[in-house]
Amino acid sequence: MSRSVWKGPFVDAYVLKKAEAAGESDRNNVIKIWSRRSTILPQFVGLDFRCL
Repeated sequence: MSRSVWKGPFVDAYVLKKAEAAGESDRNNVIKIWSRRSTILPQFVGLDFRCL
């Protein structure tokens, strides 16, 4: 079942914080996350995620 449109996309706060930090740095590190329920946002394009 999909999420309601009026609620907006769900992203865990720590995933968003890690993605912003990785976007600011010039290194190409893999971001390790445990949140499989988070939605992919446009800010995440070009970053490498590994879901554990």
